[in-house]
Amino acid sequence: MARFARSIESNGQRHHLRRDRRRAGPPRQPASKTGKLRNVSKTAMVDHYSLVQQLTGHALSNADRSRRLHDFAYELGWRPSDRMDLPEADEFALGHLIVEHGLQNTAVISFLRQPSRFPDLNTSQQKVLLNASYNNLVDWHINIDYDGVSFVYNRFKPPQFYVYRDRISRANVARLSSGEFEKLSTDHPSPNVPALDDALIETISLWKRQLGSEVTGMSTESLSALFNAVIFARAAEDHARATRGHVESDGRAFSARLLPEIFERTANLTLRSVLGEALATLTSGGIPASVVDLDALAVFDGLSPLTASEFLDDFYRNRYARYFEYDFSLMSKHALSRIYERYVSVLRIPQTRQTTLFPPLAQEHLERSYGNVYTPEFIARFFAKYLRRQLPLGTFQRLKVADPACGSGIFLRTILELQHEVLLDNMTTEAVARLFRNVLGLDIDPNACQAARLSLSLLALVLMDRLPDIIHIVNSESVEYFQEHPELSGSIDAVIANPPFVTIEAQSDELKDRVGRLLGEAGKGRVDLYLAILRLGMEMLRPGGFGLFVLPQNFLLAESARGMRTYLSERAWIHCLADLSAVPIFGDVGVYVILLIVQRLPGLQQTAPRATILRAQDMVGQALQDVLESRLIESPYYSIYEVGQEVFRENVWSVLPPQSAAIQKKFSEFSELRSFAQPSQGIITGADDVFLIPKHQVPKGESSIYLSFLSDREMEAYTVPPRTSRYFFYPFVDGKLLDEVGLREGFPRTWEYLESHRERLERRKTVISGSVVWWRPERPRDPKTLMRPKIVTPHLVISPRFALDTTGFLAVSHAPMVIAKVRELEYDHLRFLLAVLNSSSCFWYISQHSHSYQRGYSRLEARTLGRTRIPNPLKVDPIIVRRLVRLVDERIETAGPKMFSLEGDIDEVVADLYGMTPSERRLVGMEVAR
Repeated sequence: MARFARSIESNGQRHHLRRDRRRAGPPRQPASKTGKLRNVSKTAMVDHYSLVQQLTGHALSNADRSRRLHDFAYELGWRPSDRMDLPEADEFALGHLIVEHGLQNTAVISFLRQPSRFPDLNTSQQKVLLNASYNNLVDWHINIDYDGVSFVYNRFKPPQFYVYRDRISRANVARLSSGEFEKLSTDHPSPNVPALDDALIETISLWKRQLGSEVTGMSTESLSALFNAVIFARAAEDHARATRGHVESDGRAFSARLLPEIFERTANLTLRSVLGEALATLTSGGIPASVVDLDALAVFDGLSPLTASEFLDDFYRNRYARYFEYDFSLMSKHALSRIYERYVSVLRIPQTRQTTLFPPLAQEHLERSYGNVYTPEFIARFFAKYLRRQLPLGTFQRLKVADPACGSGIFLRTILELQHEVLLDNMTTEAVARLFRNVLGLDIDPNACQAARLSLSLLALVLMDRLPDIIHIVNSESVEYFQEHPELSGSIDAVIANPPFVTIEAQSDELKDRVGRLLGEAGKGRVDLYLAILRLGMEMLRPGGFGLFVLPQNFLLAESARGMRTYLSERAWIHCLADLSAVPIFGDVGVYVILLIVQRLPGLQQTAPRATILRAQDMVGQALQDVLESRLIESPYYSIYEVGQEVFRENVWSVLPPQSAAIQKKFSEFSELRSFAQPSQGIITGADDVFLIPKHQVPKGESSIYLSFLSDREMEAYTVPPRTSRYFFYPFVDGKLLDEVGLREGFPRTWEYLESHRERLERRKTVISGSVVWWRPERPRDPKTLMRPKIVTPHLVISPRFALDTTGFLAVSHAPMVIAKVRELEYDHLRFLLAVLNSSSCFWYISQHSHSYQRGYSRLEARTLGRTRIPNPLKVDPIIVRRLVRLVDERIETAGPKMFSLEGDIDEVVADLYGMTPSERRLVGMEVAR
């Protein structure tokens, strides 16, 4: 394990590191930070070694240091996201850069003054540096000195850490390039220290639970107010020390920890009074109740002094990473954006009618009833940087920005941070204050609004050393607010939103009515709330304004979204569509998204731009960075290409690269499957746990009202299993639906079983609404459709698994099934369709037009299959139809290696029917003989 210990330079030796990470596309040119610092001519010859010597020397003015830092980043391929000031390190360090890769901060680079070298720094000096990178949520700290570089991975065994030291000279200064770091950073030990956001959120969660067990009458609002006050006070305190070097009150200087010292020097203080005194000390004016509501803290007045003291102390020391201390002045610039996305998790105090001896423990619960899915920081950075690249500097600085579903304010905050960066060299307090006046956030969740106000207030405190005069964060349902404020129409330069995904079933009657009135003709079908937010966002935009949205992937395909797709194609240009549905952007939440950037048509006639399309399977951050740099790439990880605006005038937005679009055009010449077959959905019960039972539980003598259930997992290509292990309750006899009397008298044991689950069955929405009697499945399907030969397939597939139920006695749940329209042609048509649907060519088409899931899965729906383009068997040469029927029959009867040969033969016949070329066959996944 020696390589995980401190590695000091010795005889020029170095660790052998993996080189297995490969970037997509050609070698990257060094990036520049537009608008932040003066650029350097590409023709200028810069001596990199001399540049390092200057940056580790002593005689640089602030202007020269700024220029040289930028020269270093530009020449060696780094993307700086910010400069960082560390007054405590001024004695031994000259400057610090935060750099990013793939839109996420990846390292802090510090330049150490001669003769300082990182291995020679004392423990407290090293801690100043590494505490800075840790509090910025950055795992690597690169320390460059006059003769070497120390790459420190700061989340392994502090204070020893994992350090990689290398000597630099005029001949090997390229070791300091971003490309070399990218290779090196892939090889590090597993962290044994939690990241800053994990540690802080765990601290907050711990104290929510502990306070919930000790404080009677505590509410979500009081908890939110408490943590808002503590975080604000700590940020103000650390900011005061970073800018003034001390904190002072009534002539008394506080050496280290203001809140505990106030608490200890005065008797009978409460958390409320301590926080109030601290905030009065740290801010020149009063703190608005919208940011910190001290009155809401009255419920904690009875907290024991010992508990209160321990609580305050936990927001100085890091309970879960003892080496590090919280520095909220550093967090407030970058890390808090990410922390607040997790901070807005709502505590639920369990409600119970039973008397309990002890108060109930508070529980962590992320509120989903509002459709909340909080946004990864790199998406916010992508949107902000995309806007910056589209707009002139002056226009970008004056942007009026709105987020109609702001959550904790990550989009607004990220825009403000980037606007501040481009203002950096011409910044005035008034210019920064104007940035904050130009943002508007709306959200229905009061806790999210409170966190957004706090987040923006802390950012303002860091940027201009005072609170903004106003923060436009409004706790309101967005559709209602927009309809009550007509002055918003056409008033905003940029709308950025991750709108809530709320199905029509989860919307109140009042909300459904507002959504319907807003969408009008564009709101047909089962309209999700996100479509209304998209519409009002577009209505807010002035001509030429930009809309940047996180939307569900089914927006591209769903019939209910067709109206809004038409609306956008007629009133806006699509600038960028990034399909990220194959990547779990939101973890295990089960949300599959696209990023959509549009521009409302400007008033003057202009040439329509080509749209940039990204389809990502991996490396999303790098892919989005390449989009920002206008790079067109085809790689195993992602594809970036351009299309014309005309593709968005189609009913479905299946936006494909050129070769795939050519295949799509060939398919468009064929008929839809629904023109000669009938796709439908399997049984929907509303309570599978009741209506679906093991075979051995089917009551003896009552099997006639049960059907064999074929689960998705049991389905294979072409064939169905001879038997299944579970059965559906199917209340039909001789093709007629049973009534309650017939069921109770003819099948008493089944009736008894259903009665035992009556309470569960009566809770179904369809029963409550009166559309279904309590004992029936919701949609059992007519026997004329269900109980006949049919093609079945799983609901979720990664490869074709269409099978033929030749007897018609198998039932499927939710999954699609296909029957022939003409019974006389049933035998041939079903086998012909089975061959086509299982072919590589047709399945490629199906996957392009289906809802995508992570890991490459597609969700098949009856509607999707109905629109699939299929050679019409009535128009295909009968000889070819008979050949496919014969191949399918042989495949159904065959097992072992020969079945793969048969599937290959079927693939070739179907590809011929579609007119696929050799290169097109390879694209859809066929093996083509050379």
